[in-house]
Amino acid sequence: MGPKKNILSWLAVHFGWLIILLLGATLRIKFVGRQHYLTLKKKKKPFVITLWHGRILLPIYVHRGEGIRGMASLSQDGRMVAQTILKLGYRIAWGSSSRRGKEALHELAAALKRGEVGALIPDGPRGPRHRLKMGAIVLSLKTGAFLLPLTYAATRRTVFRSWDRFYLPWPSSRCVIMYGEPIWVSPDLSDDALEAFRKQVEERMIALEREADEFIQNYKNSKGLVK
Repeated sequence: MGPKKNILSWLAVHFGWLIILLLGATLRIKFVGRQHYLTLKKKKKPFVITLWHGRILLPIYVHRGEGIRGMASLSQDGRMVAQTILKLGYRIAWGSSSRRGKEALHELAAALKRGEVGALIPDGPRGPRHRLKMGAIVLSLKTGAFLLPLTYAATRRTVFRSWDRFYLPWPSSRCVIMYGEPIWVSPDLSDDALEAFRKQVEERMIALEREADEFIQNYKNSKGLVK
């Protein structure tokens, strides 16, 4: 790791959480579908928030301090992100699809059975983008937990040219946080049916992201912000 990356890592670990708080405080946020989240919480149903890697920033801010348990990679970048979200009130199950994945899923399953809320980034930590790995489906099967898709969009943002097309809202932007309908995985599905179902969940998450983008575009058009 070069000197520049060392400095960036140090800044991210020590000040990333503060940057998220400061940015989040400037945003004007509208919630769509939040009743799905609140109903699952009220009825004490086990569930796992599922969101794409490129759109994690605003959900991290919105759900700070709730003790949600997510998975974090043991890589340098994963540890950097973990240190940030730990300071924002999250819990960590260490592992990813490429390293210690089974152990992390087992830890997350145990947390769900204790009544904790889980979070998974099913195309992380390295992609492919918008490819839902089977881990989310397996976790739901093991625990009976619902999958709750979540995404967001902003009127003003930067979309980076990284593999995940990381999405960064600008300060003072109007944003929408959008929750999809909870998804339950039937334990009676055959192996072939399970793969088809995985694809359906993947498509629903992609469609929710598209819906959030369209919501923001329609808002901009209606306010005369774009021609």
